Amino acid sequence: MDRRITIKDIARETGVHYSTVSRALRDDPMVAAATRELIAETARRLGYSPDPMLRALALYRSSLQPVPSKETIAFLWPEQTRSEIVRSVYLQRYLRGARTRATELGFELSEFFVRDHKPAALERILHARGIRGLIVGVFNHAREARLDFPLENFACAALGGALQTPALHRVSHDHYHAMRTALRATHALGYRKIGFVVSDFLDEILEARYSMSFLAHHPLGAAKAAKLLRVAPFTDQALADFIASTAPEAIITTFSFALESPALRLPDGSRMPLVSLDVLPGKNTHAGIDQVTEFNAANAVDLVAEQVLHGRGGLPAVQKKVLSDGIWCEGPSCPAK
Repeated sequence: MDRRITIKDIARETGVHYSTVSRALRDDPMVAAATRELIAETARRLGYSPDPMLRALALYRSSLQPVPSKETIAFLWPEQTRSEIVRSVYLQRYLRGARTRATELGFELSEFFVRDHKPAALERILHARGIRGLIVGVFNHAREARLDFPLENFACAALGGALQTPALHRVSHDHYHAMRTALRATHALGYRKIGFVVSDFLDEILEARYSMSFLAHHPLGAAKAAKLLRVAPFTDQALADFIASTAPEAIITTFSFALESPALRLPDGSRMPLVSLDVLPGKNTHAGIDQVTEFNAANAVDLVAEQVLHGRGGLPAVQKKVLSDGIWCEGPSCPAK
């Protein structure tokens, strides 16, 4: 039986330390590209193949080792200012979730603002602090966002679906599943003629995931659901016109502030039952979906930490996309019939 080729054999053949061979075979960007290519070619020539049992043992051992406290993950805000973060409960939830998860894994988390630095200067700051992992925060108002920042030497993940360039591993809320959950919960409360109002801007950003799910899972079927769907700029008048023309029993919207719209006031003084697809915890006036953005941010930390711990980084050849479910919240805006 032929002896198994090991990384020490490759090290002797190439004249480098076996730890460098190990890192190069994991495509660690900290190993020079020429060295990685030499080691990969030597491994192929010698017939090297990794031992899956030894690899599993190494990963298990590494998972038991605490990450040094000096290891930091950068949370990069692509558009926002510090004052915007302070004012936004929505954005603070992302930051809180990321920081909590980073702490659990033994990392620190530091915020950086793209608007405060030129890209090259910010890159130098991150490298000077020894930061290898980076999370790109959400974009506020963009259909197809672009981030002009050199990410090739970092382990990265992005939050939300707006960032198109560069293509990174990403974490986002499962909007399709959220609509299905909202429809089923609203139907269980006794409503059948359920309408949906969504802005054309948001529907385009989400590639019609909400509206497609609405048509696919509506209790009345797709044909009748199509008449109860309104994709248009969201205004009080548009909402009033929709209610007048379709007479829904309840409305699903993507905007919690719609609860205050005068268009929801019915002739008898009551208000149209409303379900929001973006409920904030603690705001128990709304029934609908809590997107649990803290969990999305925690998943992004997991993606970055995995790359850092395994010596990987740079722009991925294939994107990994992690979708997370929301949670249905009962509320007086949509009581049982």
